[in-house]
Amino acid sequence: MLDTIMRLATTSFTEGLTYDAYVESRNFMGQPRQAYTAFSDILNGYNTSDTDTQYGDTTEFNKEQYYNARQHKFKTNYYVLDQLARRGYIDFLAVGVDDAKTEGVQINEIRFVENFINRSLGGRGGQNPNLAIILPDADGLGHSLVARMANHLNRGKKGRTKFALQYYGPHGSTIINPYEYMSVHDNILRHIDIVGGQFVTNSPDIEIIAITDVTQVSSAMAGIEANGAGNRATVVIDFVAQGQPMPQ
Repeated sequence: MLDTIMRLATTSFTEGLTYDAYVESRNFMGQPRQAYTAFSDILNGYNTSDTDTQYGDTTEFNKEQYYNARQHKFKTNYYVLDQLARRGYIDFLAVGVDDAKTEGVQINEIRFVENFINRSLGGRGGQNPNLAIILPDADGLGHSLVARMANHLNRGKKGRTKFALQYYGPHGSTIINPYEYMSVHDNILRHIDIVGGQFVTNSPDIEIIAITDVTQVSSAMAGIEANGAGNRATVVIDFVAQGQPMPQ
């Protein structure tokens, strides 16, 4: 099952909202909030700053309507966790956090979900690869869940597909995207969990090649070609070319 934490910003051009509303809402909701752990406190504390004062008015969008929508969505998150995942009505839950940040109105919800997974779903570090995962992504989670189903049907009782990860450039643990709250490395590991795979350092079934430095493209291509010659499946994640053809 796929669920999401509500994003920081409003959606441009939906119900008459402008791009200026998107910019203001993202900046406004990205400001630090008071830390809460109780469900009701989180619901009622969206407008409270980390100095325990209330934030002022907005110009381009209605913050009260935003908070009402956020309350509704977070109640849905809790229902999915407590009434479906905890009771075993769903096989696996992937919770995505789109348009995320390391602080702001989302962070209490993120920590609440992580704590729930630890406390009620047998997780560690906010994750249980067998039952529930939360990570900064949304658009890609559908693909990962389809891959999980395909992996299950293909592997059967043969065990988990083994994935290795090779960086060409800075290690992903040193990179945190401004729109995410988790390092690139941890994010990739969570996707491996969603697929139903196992992260290994040697003898993988599939190697993930992550290009994090444009000057390392040639070396990455050599690695891809070597995997092809050895009949090893390869997944390439390009963090530098921005959709442009990579130089050969």
